[in-house]
Amino acid sequence: MLAFVGLFIVTSWSLVKQDILGLIWPSLHGPLPLTDPFKILANISAIALIFGTWVL
Repeated sequence: MLAFVGLFIVTSWSLVKQDILGLIWPSLHGPLPLTDPFKILANISAIALIFGTWVL
């Protein structure tokens, strides 16, 4: 369940940052570095989702 919450947070932030704020500041529209906190949360949530699916 926490994996879905984490992925929802990351997806919502990506929508706001890249699609809404990216229209105002074009430099925000691009790939995230691996050290970005939201990228780390996305990777951890994705691993948790895959692990949870595997356990079932």
